[in-house]
Amino acid sequence: MDSDRAKVLEALNYVIALAQAGLTEMRALIFELRPESLELEGLVAALTKQSAALTARHGIAIELSLCYEPNVSLQVKEVLYRIAQEACTTRSNTLAPTRWMCA
Repeated sequence: MDSDRAKVLEALNYVIALAQAGLTEMRALIFELRPESLELEGLVAALTKQSAALTARHGIAIELSLCYEPNVSLQVKEVLYRIAQEACTTRSNTLAPTRWMCA
Protein backbone atom coordinates (compact mmCIF):
# COMPACT_ATOMS: atom_id res chain seq x y z
CA MET A 1 0.00 0.00 0.00
CA ASP A 2 2.85 2.38 0.79
CA SER A 3 4.48 1.55 -2.54
CA ASP A 4 1.24 2.45 -4.35
CA ARG A 5 1.10 5.74 -2.48
CA ALA A 6 4.73 6.46 -3.35
CA LYS A 7 4.05 5.76 -7.03
CA VAL A 8 1.03 8.07 -6.99
CA LEU A 9 3.04 10.84 -5.30
CA GLU A 10 5.85 10.40 -7.81
CA ALA A 11 3.38 10.61 -10.70
CA LEU A 12 1.74 13.71 -9.21
CA ASN A 13 5.10 15.41 -8.72
CA TYR A 14 5.95 14.64 -12.34
CA VAL A 15 2.66 16.12 -13.56
CA ILE A 16 3.19 19.24 -11.42
CA ALA A 17 6.70 19.67 -12.81
CA LEU A 18 5.39 19.33 -16.37
CA ALA A 19 2.65 21.87 -15.71
CA GLN A 20 5.16 24.34 -14.25
CA ALA A 21 7.50 23.86 -17.21
CA GLY A 22 4.58 24.38 -19.60
CA LEU A 23 3.57 27.57 -17.82
CA THR A 24 7.15 28.86 -17.95
CA GLU A 25 7.31 28.04 -21.66
CA MET A 26 4.01 29.80 -22.41
CA ARG A 27 5.10 32.91 -20.52
CA ALA A 28 8.35 32.95 -22.46
CA LEU A 29 6.53 32.61 -25.77
CA ILE A 30 4.08 35.37 -24.92
CA PHE A 31 6.95 37.60 -23.80
CA GLU A 32 8.75 36.97 -27.09
CA LEU A 33 5.71 38.02 -29.10
CA ARG A 34 5.17 41.32 -27.31
CA PRO A 35 7.48 42.18 -24.45
CA GLU A 36 5.40 44.56 -22.32
CA SER A 37 8.43 45.46 -20.27
CA LEU A 38 10.03 47.06 -23.33
CA GLU A 39 7.37 49.75 -23.43
CA LEU A 40 6.79 49.97 -19.67
CA GLU A 41 10.29 49.54 -18.28
CA GLY A 42 12.66 50.03 -21.19
CA LEU A 43 15.18 48.11 -23.25
CA VAL A 44 17.54 47.21 -20.41
CA ALA A 45 14.72 45.65 -18.36
CA ALA A 46 13.36 43.80 -21.41
CA LEU A 47 16.79 42.33 -22.21
CA THR A 48 17.23 41.34 -18.57
CA LYS A 49 13.86 39.56 -18.61
CA GLN A 50 14.71 37.92 -21.93
CA SER A 51 17.91 36.51 -20.46
CA ALA A 52 15.95 35.19 -17.46
CA ALA A 53 13.50 33.52 -19.85
CA LEU A 54 16.36 31.89 -21.77
CA THR A 55 17.85 30.68 -18.52
CA ALA A 56 14.52 29.18 -17.47
CA ARG A 57 13.82 27.66 -20.87
CA HIS A 58 17.24 26.30 -21.85
CA GLY A 59 19.19 26.20 -18.59
CA ILE A 60 21.76 28.64 -19.94
CA ALA A 61 23.58 30.78 -17.40
CA ILE A 62 23.70 34.29 -18.86
CA GLU A 63 25.87 37.08 -17.54
CA LEU A 64 24.68 40.48 -18.77
CA SER A 65 26.70 43.65 -18.90
CA LEU A 66 24.27 46.32 -20.05
CA CYS A 67 24.77 50.07 -20.23
CA TYR A 68 22.25 52.73 -19.31
CA GLU A 69 18.84 52.97 -20.96
CA PRO A 70 19.28 54.49 -24.44
CA ASN A 71 17.44 57.73 -25.13
CA VAL A 72 15.79 56.60 -28.36
CA SER A 73 12.22 56.05 -29.55
CA LEU A 74 10.21 52.94 -28.72
CA GLN A 75 10.46 51.85 -32.36
CA VAL A 76 14.26 51.89 -32.19
CA LYS A 77 14.18 50.00 -28.89
CA GLU A 78 11.93 47.38 -30.49
CA VAL A 79 14.39 46.94 -33.36
CA LEU A 80 17.32 46.64 -30.94
CA TYR A 81 15.38 44.14 -28.85
CA ARG A 82 14.53 42.02 -31.90
CA ILE A 83 18.17 42.04 -33.02
CA ALA A 84 19.25 40.83 -29.57
CA GLN A 85 16.44 38.26 -29.56
CA GLU A 86 17.47 36.89 -32.94
CA ALA A 87 21.13 36.73 -31.89
CA CYS A 88 20.15 34.76 -28.78
CA THR A 89 17.95 32.38 -30.77
CA THR A 90 20.65 31.79 -33.36
CA ARG A 91 23.30 31.24 -30.72
CA SER A 92 21.19 28.84 -28.67
CA ASN A 93 20.22 26.83 -31.78
CA THR A 94 23.68 26.54 -33.31
CA LEU A 95 26.11 26.42 -30.42
CA ALA A 96 24.11 24.81 -27.58
CA PRO A 97 26.03 26.76 -24.93
CA THR A 98 25.67 26.34 -21.19
CA ARG A 99 26.96 29.82 -20.28
CA TRP A 100 26.91 33.17 -22.10
CA MET A 101 28.46 36.54 -21.48
CA CYS A 102 26.53 39.36 -23.17
CA ALA A 103 27.87 42.89 -23.25
